[in-house]
Amino acid sequence: MLPTARVVQRLYPDARILEGEVWTSTDIEHHFWNARGPGNAEWIDLSGQQFPPGSVVCSFEVLATSPSQDSTATQERCRLLLERAIANLRIQAVAMR
Repeated sequence: MLPTARVVQRLYPDARILEGEVWTSTDIEHHFWNARGPGNAEWIDLSGQQFPPGSVVCSFEVLATSPSQDSTATQERCRLLLERAIANLRIQAVAMR
């Protein structure tokens, strides 16, 4: 989901968003995830578990749009998800003390 990829990008500013297609063995699904490092070598996919085992990325490209170009609904979903992620990180930090 694009909101999840946007939140990862906020937490890891060097992460790029990849937009691609995933073959699930029954159909092709549109998907967003993140990449870091030279040649997008390190993938970060917090929503990839939605696909069944054996699914394969068919194609992808680096998303060239900025968050300001997202729909209002997507921007709101990103805001809510980011708030929840930061709250969870704070809880984890307190628990580790």
